[in-house]
Amino acid sequence: APVLSVDADVDDDASKQSLPLERLPATLRKGFALLNREVPWLKDDGGHRPGRSFLLSGKLAREYDTRDVLRTLAGVTRTSGADRTREQALEWAFRLWSSGRSLSDKETRSAGFFVPTAEGWIDAEAAMFGAGWDVPNGKKLHSLLRNTADGSEDLRRSQGRFLPDHAAWPIRFGAHAEWVRFLIAAGVADCLRPVGGETVTSEPTGYSVNLPGAVSSFVPDLPEALSAHWRTQLAKDCAKMYTSRQYRAELRPWRIPGQGEIETFPPEVRRDYAVQVVRAMRGFGEEHRTFRAVRADTGAVATEPHRLSTPLYAFLTGAEWLPVIRPGGQLRFVKPEAAWYFDTDEDRPPRFLDFVVHQVAVAIDSTSLEWLQERAQLGLFNDGRHAGRALLALADAASTRISDIRDVRRYQELFRWLWTSARQDGLPKSAASVPVFVDGEIGAVSKAGGEIALAYFDGER
Repeated sequence: APVLSVDADVDDDASKQSLPLERLPATLRKGFALLNREVPWLKDDGGHRPGRSFLLSGKLAREYDTRDVLRTLAGVTRTSGADRTREQALEWAFRLWSSGRSLSDKETRSAGFFVPTAEGWIDAEAAMFGAGWDVPNGKKLHSLLRNTADGSEDLRRSQGRFLPDHAAWPIRFGAHAEWVRFLIAAGVADCLRPVGGETVTSEPTGYSVNLPGAVSSFVPDLPEALSAHWRTQLAKDCAKMYTSRQYRAELRPWRIPGQGEIETFPPEVRRDYAVQVVRAMRGFGEEHRTFRAVRADTGAVATEPHRLSTPLYAFLTGAEWLPVIRPGGQLRFVKPEAAWYFDTDEDRPPRFLDFVVHQVAVAIDSTSLEWLQERAQLGLFNDGRHAGRALLALADAASTRISDIRDVRRYQELFRWLWTSARQDGLPKSAASVPVFVDGEIGAVSKAGGEIALAYFDGER
């Protein structure tokens, strides 16, 4: 239907000048049928003229809607037409978006824009900002991919998803900062994008007991330890199914580029990769972490849906990707369940325990932190909810003997606070060794030796 070229409730010269659709390039104008701007649509009292009401009620015309125009222009960017036509569509979408019309980021993203990258035009939600854009993580992301592309096919392909540098951006209209805002609203991000699950790659069928093996057999290139963890997680997911029914999995094997090669990276590069993982987590949705499985005996009707874990979920929860360290210590990589996060906004971390390295810790946003502690059992050391578990870690730390007076005092402070917090949930679990204060130092006595059954610090000393 033709599109009214003025707002629904405004019919004045200013409105007519604010929506210059007639100035669209000829290749884009073909997508719109514009009614004459000089036709008066409103009465003096603001009501609709009969002609307008007739056209609208008969669906011969529709009100001007910025979202409709954006969707039409986005559709042009998704075509296989000439690059110049697609660039014009993207430029005019940007002009419209930046003209002051009220559009939410959700509306802009749902339009489905494609953008130019090194590998061609791709979905904006798969594209990345690189070093040539004024974004927080662009340079670091670009540097990591440059250093790791030779060792990972996924990371090499990810290099092709960078936008051209702003200096080489094919559209010269508009300020740098405004383009960043528009492209972010369209879905571009300065972080790694998950790959592999864009479509359903296979539909294995089986009973709940053998479905984990059937699913995992379609992703044979996972490292053995990660594959084993994934099968275990799938078995937990399938435990919610009826054992007497067959189910069909709609496998979308999402993964984060590089997750299968991280153990080959040098320690510093592996640490930088972990920073990019936690930044990428901000964009992961449930559709990336799980895929659907339904009953196999209901044909096209999807009944009794279940959600099964993807390889990405398995990596985040079961791979040794989180770097931990203590002052003067060695950088190590552990599973989230073996790592401790310390909230430095509240206090300073003690020097006698390993914690998630600072570069990674500061990159974890609150939503990702909550997910990691709930789903991957990441420990939050100075969070009262994890006090009992932190006590065990503190007891274990005493086995290395702590002699510096500052560390001894810090140990005692932490022990008292953790003990008090843990007691609120009942008697804490006893550790394999018992921390003791001897001659001004903190040490540990093994319970296995039978010397001490249970010992704790006296809070009055």
